[in-house]
Amino acid sequence: MRKLTWRMFGALPAMWTAAFLLWSPARVEAYSSRVHGTSSGVEIRVESLLDAVPPKGAMPLRMTVRNRSDRKGTWTFLFFGEGHWRGEQRMSSSYEMEVDAGDVKTVAWNVPVFPATAGEARLARLYVTVSGPGSEVNRQMLFSGGDNYSGNRAPSFVGLSEEVARRLKVDLENRTKKHNRDVAFTTLDATYMPEDAEGLSGLDVIVMTGSEWQALSVYADTFRRWLAAGGHLILLGESSAPEFPGMGKIHALEGAGPDGNPSKLLRLLQRVKTSQERLADPGGYLKGDWELRGRVPEIRRPFGVLMSLVVIMAALLGPLNLWWAFRRKRVMQLIWTTPAISLGLSLMVGVGILFGDGFGGAGHRALQILLLPEQRLEVKQQEQVSRTGVLWGGGFTLPPGVSIYPVKVNPGDGPDSERYMRAVDGSFGGDWFANRRIQGQVLRQVRSSRARVAWIDGEGGAPSLRSTVDAPLTRVWVRDASGGYWTAENVVPGREATLRRGSESEARAFLESLRLRKESVFPPGGTEGNRGWFYAEAGVTEEAYIDTLRPIRWTDEPVHLMGPLVGEGGGR
Repeated sequence: MRKLTWRMFGALPAMWTAAFLLWSPARVEAYSSRVHGTSSGVEIRVESLLDAVPPKGAMPLRMTVRNRSDRKGTWTFLFFGEGHWRGEQRMSSSYEMEVDAGDVKTVAWNVPVFPATAGEARLARLYVTVSGPGSEVNRQMLFSGGDNYSGNRAPSFVGLSEEVARRLKVDLENRTKKHNRDVAFTTLDATYMPEDAEGLSGLDVIVMTGSEWQALSVYADTFRRWLAAGGHLILLGESSAPEFPGMGKIHALEGAGPDGNPSKLLRLLQRVKTSQERLADPGGYLKGDWELRGRVPEIRRPFGVLMSLVVIMAALLGPLNLWWAFRRKRVMQLIWTTPAISLGLSLMVGVGILFGDGFGGAGHRALQILLLPEQRLEVKQQEQVSRTGVLWGGGFTLPPGVSIYPVKVNPGDGPDSERYMRAVDGSFGGDWFANRRIQGQVLRQVRSSRARVAWIDGEGGAPSLRSTVDAPLTRVWVRDASGGYWTAENVVPGREATLRRGSESEARAFLESLRLRKESVFPPGGTEGNRGWFYAEAGVTEEAYIDTLRPIRWTDEPVHLMGPLVGEGGGR
């Protein structure tokens, strides 16, 4: 367990360690102070599954407050996650704990971190400020990313089990540095696993032995959801691995166990293309590669109009204003005419901006849903881009379990000063939506679902489909277990729809129409044209899309669904 504690009295020097404790700031160990005038002690401890800050997702922490006083107290943890080495990119979040007198309380909290982008220099750091009875408002650095990523490929964050890390981590890190690979490793503490998949969202790959995997069966649901969202699990020393039809995959790797040569493992890590790599692709969401981006008009900044306004303002405030005052022989009127002219021109510029851009904004969004009937899960991937005008506020709230990532939609976007905020109640603020900006986001949610599409063999005739998806499926294509293509239209929930034969070229054309980007984050590969799968288009429903900023007028694309069929003829 990685632990960080503080004391108000007594100091230990700040130091780096090579394993679990990455930073021990001044005034560590625990707070011990008078609380509300009563001599007492307060102990605060922070523990983490990871020993370094991941390049995206969340840092899973567990916070413990032991209140030895005779008064109830409230403590506020304010976390700052910086993504750039100059500290210009920041993701902040806060958590408030109330602990009764003489009691101890422990809570788990997934602290969001600023997502990395390929091609940018990066040094992730996580800070915390704790305020409350018996504590000082004292900013401390908890963890660092440990590496400065600047390659063309987004960094893959690989979690190693304690057994694998003890025997292979040093060798793996030396080999990756020698060959300039953008891979970072962290050691996992198996005694503290998060209870939800968001706690693993910062990990692209997890490497462990088969026996360690079996020992973690109690966390099966957490791993299923992490795999469904795009995680990759590598089991060392295993000859086979169970199939998983989600965005991620389980890999078996013989001959690369803790006592074996790590070269085979490194080659596999280079082949694995993770969801993070697509999210961090600096060119993946630009106008030429993303259809939605092309539908949003550029924000015009007419240089000629601006220069004309500058000339007019200079003329009115200078020669014309002076000429009028001296002509009327009232020089003192300059005291009020100068600010009046400035205010009037400013109002005219503001009115022009309002009429040009308006209030709120407009945007386009697309939604793809992967159904996993055997796991009783569905994965939502929503991509959206918007152009904003004047916003009265940029705050919004997301449902539990929804992750949001900013993506680059403009070629000139660099590591500007960006501030993103998230509160424990699911509210977001900061620069997610800014005035007069074109911005894009990707939202992802893994949730329980009983929706499925079943293949029903026809008795002497054509097969049929039965759907339990909430919305009617306007167009459906199916590839059966033998590789044949079938299609149907207007598949209503709960009713059978007869399939008819289709050609491979028609099916390929339909699959291509589902792709709004050249290389989509969803699916990350291996889910297009699979045997025993269905691919469908459904109408837009209010419940399907995940709402963010309400003042933006969204234009929604038809919802795209896919996943394994249920039924023998479909291959499942």
